[in-house]
Amino acid sequence: MVSPKKKTVKKKAAPKKATRKKATVETLVQVSAETNDDQKGGVMSDNTIFEVPPYFGIAQVIETKESMASILNDSADQLLLEAEDVESIDTAALQLLVSFVKKAESESKVVSWKSCSDKLKTAAELLSLTEDLKI
Repeated sequence: MVSPKKKTVKKKAAPKKATRKKATVETLVQVSAETNDDQKGGVMSDNTIFEVPPYFGIAQVIETKESMASILNDSADQLLLEAEDVESIDTAALQLLVSFVKKAESESKVVSWKSCSDKLKTAAELLSLTEDLKI
């Protein structure tokens, strides 16, 4: 007597509910060059603004690092970091920001913060990085 073949039916897992819409790094990292009046004497100077991704973690570090390297190579002497919308940041992302600030300073560029979220400030304080980040 031949035993009947068993049919294996794979059930599809129920789709997970998304709690927030994920964006690609390309939409999170935005770089823009602006020409602003220098408040000291009305001299025109170029500023490069780097917008820190709102959800900045290890998954975004590689692509963000490439964007930051591009900024350092092509930018003006004044770099502004915009971090008003940062909701979440991990240690790898903070390390990248510290590295960016130090590299910019080694190239005689001025780094300042246009704005900085409380969550980024808190994370930097917990890791004693506020001085390194110039926050």
